Amino acid sequence: MSLRGIPRAKVLLTALVAGAFIIPTTAAASDNEAVAKPAPAEQSTTGIKDAPNGIRIKVGIDKDKLDAIRTEAKKARAEGRKPNFANEPLKLGKTLKNGNKKNAAPDLSLLEGAKLSKKGAAANAAGDTAPAEAGAITKSGPSAQEYVPDPTGGQNHQGWVPIGSRPDTDRLDACFNGLGLNEARIYNRYTTCSKYRFTAEYWSVDNSGVPVEHEGDTVATIKVFGQGDAKERRTRVFSEIEKDSVDYQWGPIDDWWTAPGVPFSLMGQCSQDYTTCGAAPSSYTYPWATWDNNPTWAHWDISNNADKGKGRDKISYNQWYVEMFTDGGGYKTFDRGETPERIQRCDSADLRDLRGTFPKACIFSEVVPHLTYSTGTNNHHGVSDHIRAAFNNPNNTYPSPVPPQTKKIPGQYSGDPNSPGLHRITEKLHKSTYADNRAHKNGACYGKGKYKKLYEKTGIPVSERPDTSYQDCDEYPFASTLEGAASKKWDFSVKAVNSEQNQEGGRMLRRYYLNDRILPWDESLGAAENDEFYVRIR
Repeated sequence: MSLRGIPRAKVLLTALVAGAFIIPTTAAASDNEAVAKPAPAEQSTTGIKDAPNGIRIKVGIDKDKLDAIRTEAKKARAEGRKPNFANEPLKLGKTLKNGNKKNAAPDLSLLEGAKLSKKGAAANAAGDTAPAEAGAITKSGPSAQEYVPDPTGGQNHQGWVPIGSRPDTDRLDACFNGLGLNEARIYNRYTTCSKYRFTAEYWSVDNSGVPVEHEGDTVATIKVFGQGDAKERRTRVFSEIEKDSVDYQWGPIDDWWTAPGVPFSLMGQCSQDYTTCGAAPSSYTYPWATWDNNPTWAHWDISNNADKGKGRDKISYNQWYVEMFTDGGGYKTFDRGETPERIQRCDSADLRDLRGTFPKACIFSEVVPHLTYSTGTNNHHGVSDHIRAAFNNPNNTYPSPVPPQTKKIPGQYSGDPNSPGLHRITEKLHKSTYADNRAHKNGACYGKGKYKKLYEKTGIPVSERPDTSYQDCDEYPFASTLEGAASKKWDFSVKAVNSEQNQEGGRMLRRYYLNDRILPWDESLGAAENDEFYVRIR
């Protein structure tokens, strides 16, 4: 069944959260599905058509063109050489800017984009903990938002890396490592990859263009690699036909001498109208033999129009995919192939740190974003121990609850994107809230400041207060969140923690905000339209 008559929101490719996430792709997902962890048997539902062969394409071949290819093939065989088509150079087709699609998808509102992202994230999170059984989603490789140092001690797999004319080698290898056929992975919010098996059916057509005879099938594997940009409102999408993956099923003669010369095209596409997003440059066309023996990474920039953005940071969502077809020179594609869609969220927030300034970006939003702190022997374990206690035994933390009240502390990562999370604030944009978070912390931790009387009986006892010669007062939720100590909806916890460990925990949080592109709270937007994140204690 063609996807053209279906709103693109209904063929969302579900991605996986918080790490290198793998998704088997077989059937289309419904908008009415609940955002919940599916049973293992349901984890193969994402968005690819006609399983198990995956994507299907139907192409009509003009009889005269086909006869010409066969004539050249016979001549080359008789002369003991390769057919001329085997080494044809790369051809770039006309840039169409969605003009080849009969119906562009409607624009996504912020709420719709967030809901679609959460829907994918929920399915992804289920795979993060799924049992290793037939059909179950599996996870391998370093996790997307878990800050595990590289063996060299660097951070090459966190956040954004500069975009070039070829995929970043480290990210490419890491993302595809262990990725199976008809699976997709979000390696981090700036990196995604997928690999699909597809079949192109070729039919000869009569003078009126009606298919009359099935000439054969060409089956191959397409690889797609996406890099989000932290400098511009774009995603660069790379794609190639996997080397030696092409299988011709035309017949013993045509498999060797005809099918390899059929041209085949790839083109990146934006799902929405070109006023919302665009794809450039144009299609890449090679004969099948060239794609199979000399793979090259075609690439397109999927750009997003800031004028369609909403709120302080001009946030907007769009979807993209890679299209497959054979057109021109006697060929006409009746049913184009389309890889399952991905969602990108773009913004114009001016984020910066010591690494530089990042004024615009597009990220892959189908994840449950979270920062991971580790327990055990490390340079921040005091912070980890404190937050774990706040999650697991909140009533045993300071400030103490007054019976019969119990404490509710948000932000614990569970994989459920609808669980209570945290919302970032900044001292510049939310000055009074930020200052009030600090004031409540000082009252509960040190017994000082304008709220000292409020915590006289429930704050940290004098004997347990931080020794400022080597300790800090650590608070959770963080002062840089809307749910911090001043929140009227949520409770908080304070504890004396080694100063160096507390400061390292703070540095990790600041790096995380940038690496995962967590946007500060915008009061002009709805709660569901604002960024939300979680904390995982490992």
